[in-house]
This record gives sequence, C-alpha cells and structure tokens, in this order.
Amino acid sequence: MFSALGAKIRGVAVTVPSGIDELASYDDDWEKLNIPKFSKMTGVKSRHLSAKTQSTKIITASDLCYDAAERLIDNLKIDRLSIDAIIFVSQYPDYGGSPATACVLQHRLRLKAAVMAFDVNQGCAGYIYGLALAAGLLKLNGISRVLMVNGDANHKVNEKDRSQYYLFGDAGAATIVDKGPNESKLDFLIETDGSGFKNLIIPGGGARHPHASEDLVDHGEGVFRTMNDAQMNGISVFNFTISEVPRVVKKFLLDIGQTLDEFEYVVFHQANKFIIDTISHKLKISNGKALTSLEKYGNTSSASIPLTICHHFSFENTYQGTKKILMCGFGVGLSLAITYIDINDIKILPVGYLSEGFDDGIY
Repeated sequence: MFSALGAKIRGVAVTVPSGIDELASYDDDWEKLNIPKFSKMTGVKSRHLSAKTQSTKIITASDLCYDAAERLIDNLKIDRLSIDAIIFVSQYPDYGGSPATACVLQHRLRLKAAVMAFDVNQGCAGYIYGLALAAGLLKLNGISRVLMVNGDANHKVNEKDRSQYYLFGDAGAATIVDKGPNESKLDFLIETDGSGFKNLIIPGGGARHPHASEDLVDHGEGVFRTMNDAQMNGISVFNFTISEVPRVVKKFLLDIGQTLDEFEYVVFHQANKFIIDTISHKLKISNGKALTSLEKYGNTSSASIPLTICHHFSFENTYQGTKKILMCGFGVGLSLAITYIDINDIKILPVGYLSEGFDDGIY
C-alpha cells in the first residue's frame, strides 16, 4: 500500500453518448429467449453507445472525456491555464499508435503548452490507477493541478459474441486533482497478476500480432470472434475476481486501520451484477451499500466507478456531510486497485450526454 499526501480531489464529471440501446428491443428468437436471462444475471437493461448516436463523426472515448472535462472546468470555474498535467486513461485511444490522445485533448481543451500530457493503457482498474498517477505527479515541483480523464468507447467486441456484446456501454470521465494541505491524502493498494493476461485480451492489431486473422471463429454457445476482437475467459476472470477482490479489500482495510462499517458506500467496478453480489456476500456488505449503475449504463470499463458515483451523487453544490466511499477496480491485466474518498467538498456533476464527435480534419 502507498499514500499520497497533499492530494485533493476537486471534482468529478462523466459523459455518455446520447444514443441509448435498450436490450429489450432485440427481437430475434435467440435474443427474445436469452436476453431476459442475461439481464437478470448481469443487471444490464440498457446502455449508452456511440454506435447508437446520430452523429456525423464517430464519438470516441476522448470525445466523452473532453465533454466531461469542459463541463467540470466550467463548473469549478477553474482557469484552464492552471492545469499542469493531463492524463488520458483508456484501452481505446483515438489513433493506432501515435500521437498520444492526451496531446489532442491538450489542444482541444485549450490548455497551456507547458503541460505534461500522456496516455495510460488501463481498463477496469483504470480510474484508480489514474488517481494514483495524478496524486504522484503532484509531488513534482511545478505541478499543482492535474486533469485525469478516463473511459472507453466503441469496445472491440464482435456483435456475434453473445457472451459479451450486450454487456458494455460507453462513457468518459474527468477528475481534477489538486495539491492540497498535507492532512489531505489518498491511500492506494494496487496489485497485478500478469499470469492471467490472456483471460482478457485483444490478441490482434498490436506489434505482437499485427496481421491477425479476420476470420470469424465459432467458439460455441453463440460466441463468434476474430483475433482482432476482445476475448474473455469468463470462468477464469470470475474465479480471479471473487477470490482476489475480497482478499485485497480486507488487506486494504487492515492497512488503513478501518472497517467496512466506517464506509457509507462501496463502489466496485461494474463488471456485472452477479460478480458484485458475490463479492458483497463474501465481504458481508449489507444490501444497498454496494452501489451500481449497470441497469442504465452497462459495464463502462474504467469509467464505471466515477459514472456510478455521478449517477448517485450529483448535486448543483458540493455535498455537505461526510460520505466515505470505498472504491475497487479489477479486471484486465489482471489488475486490482483500491482507494477511498470522502465526497464532502468534492463537486460531483450530473451525468452529461454527447451527440457529436470531433472532426479532426483528416478525412
């Protein structure tokens, strides 16, 4: 575990595409029979998708992050020239290799040139990774304010992969982290088990397999994928999650000298309802304490934690009163990350909606 002294979260905002995909609207014979079962197990009834949004330009993760950042900067009345670093955390950058999407966002957000801008490839645990990196940057002389944006859109899940296709939604988040008084701090516990890297992977398209086959392979039970699509070993991921998440939560609480009873709410990565319910049962988390946003937004990868917080705690003014929230991300990597926040004095904006993508002028 490590702690970042003097790091203070100022505000959080999340944006989703305006286009809604209602799972109940699917009506072929397989879908009519199986989607109700899928929804019951996963908790997903609808999603906001870039692909379902009427836009002349594709809406990317960075577009959603840009809108969230613009709204947050304006709402907090922050001088955008005071931002010293921008971090973009996502599995789906705007371009295949370069430039870093954070550089594009520096331009679009009209930030100063004297700003650090870089991307981080992280998924399910990405929000907490991003907070840890932002807090770490604040230790550098000359950096007093960090804009951390994160999210995913247009997930590389084949439409014929019925084990995953109906699960994922699109979202982008923005969080401002400032240098604060020494008594303010963020505690983190982060672990990695790279031996499970194949359990959540897109094999093709990178330097390892640049010319992977586009042939559609039948994996049985309604699962068809190419090597350039997202692959998930559901049983292995489930077993990893339900064994490792309770362990690291207990370890984190022991390290910080607190108990679950001292937290009003817990926000897990919104993998699916069955996983969240199973973890909650193992940790003896009471009903209603583990917040979810799956029903309306689906699994939005690294944006799922801030989206759940904005979905439940959006106010015109900062929340007055202590509300400690334990946050835990887990998944692709395989990665685990835990921290907690007190949303008192954190501006939490209502979820925003975006209907148009960015025209970069290339095509």
